[in-house]
Amino acid sequence: METLLLYVAVALALGTFIPETGNDFWLIRGQDYFKSFYAVLNLTLIIFLLFSDHFGWKTYLAILLAVISFFFCLLSIMPFLGLAKITVKATEEKINKNTLSIYVSNVYQKNREYDRSIAKVKELDPDLLFFLETDHGWDQALSTILLDYPYVLKEVKDDTYGLILMSKFPFDEGEIIHRVKGDIPSVEVSFKMGKLPVKLYGLHPKPPVPGEALNAKKKDREILKTALAIHSSEFEHHLVIGDLNDVAWSGVTRKFKRLTGIKDPRQGRGFYPTFPTWSPFRIPLDHVFCSPAFELVEFKRVESVGSDHFPVFVKFYLPQS
Repeated sequence: METLLLYVAVALALGTFIPETGNDFWLIRGQDYFKSFYAVLNLTLIIFLLFSDHFGWKTYLAILLAVISFFFCLLSIMPFLGLAKITVKATEEKINKNTLSIYVSNVYQKNREYDRSIAKVKELDPDLLFFLETDHGWDQALSTILLDYPYVLKEVKDDTYGLILMSKFPFDEGEIIHRVKGDIPSVEVSFKMGKLPVKLYGLHPKPPVPGEALNAKKKDREILKTALAIHSSEFEHHLVIGDLNDVAWSGVTRKFKRLTGIKDPRQGRGFYPTFPTWSPFRIPLDHVFCSPAFELVEFKRVESVGSDHFPVFVKFYLPQS
């Protein structure tokens, strides 16, 4: 039993630390997504070992490995446990102007329950909608809300990388771009909140999974190229939204935040895991990041609309001073 538990501790330590090697292979990088689960598994192992009847050197070594792994995982996910410092402060009063509400939804291309998404949009009444995995069926279904959202940027595709950005208000500028590869679109638009110009980036990079990409290079490149675009931008206020196919605590996402100064409204508030809807064990893949000047009015994970991702709804206020 001692030997078996040591093997378990070694396996959990490998899963915990192997993403830190910087290897881009999907199976190695993918372990980074499960830091919260590794934390729970390591803690469970520690408790089990402490109540073990056999305390030989293998048990002590297993406890040491599990403790180190647990605290490493805990440090990674701590900002999203609701115990850390909030980085996007909540607005202190009810605001009726200079606000922006955004609805982000990876609809899952094969999902044909169009009415559920449309009903949720009508219920929440956001200013801006960002739909991902939109094929021609979704494009046709969403055309029924064009009267409410007449300003549209889209690239409709049947390969799960289509996107549609819909708005109640006109954009100052807007374009579909392909930062990394010709078949993976992203969107950039600029507009004003009050008198202040804002630049918004919408992303959906390829995930590092078999059938899509065997490594994370293209995903990382798209995220970091967006960071460089923000860093060199003449705009002071930025928003980044979408299914980034990455978790908030990954090395690439942390680097993205360092390069841009962008903040995560979930930090200090909770995980808000969005994928997959069908499992009780979920990870936060869908993101809304903002520049430091924004204040948070509301942030929530929306109920399922038939997709494998939960939508996200967020409302920001931008002080004009």
